[in-house]
Amino acid sequence: MKERDYKLDITWLKDESLEDADDLPEPQDLAAEAITELEAVVDDLKEMLTLLEREEAATVAV
Repeated sequence: MKERDYKLDITWLKDESLEDADDLPEPQDLAAEAITELEAVVDDLKEMLTLLEREEAATVAV
């Protein structure tokens, strides 16, 4: 089998636009914010399901 010369240097992939890790909020603050956002998304999805169920019920009733 022929050997290949793979270069695994991926330092060029670093996103320079990211903030310095020292300036980021605490992990528990990030987690709490993520939970808040996810709960809002779940609420939106529940509302969408309710609307879809009402629409389906109206269609069946006609």
